[in-house]
Amino acid sequence: MPDSYAQAPTKFISAAGARFAYRELGPRGGIPVVFFVHLAANLDNWDPRIVDEIARHHRSRGG
Repeated sequence: MPDSYAQAPTKFISAAGARFAYRELGPRGGIPVVFFVHLAANLDNWDPRIVDEIARHHRSRGG
């Protein structure tokens, strides 16, 4: 797993004909933290300093 949200590879999933992008990092297991962006935002709107700190303790997914 990457050490930083900024370095995490972008992954994709499709549902109901729509394609969604997300990034994930942090330890597996436990309850994940899911970050959602607002309308017209992109994955780079999340500040890695915030996501990285949360991901030290929780599996984190941003999309």
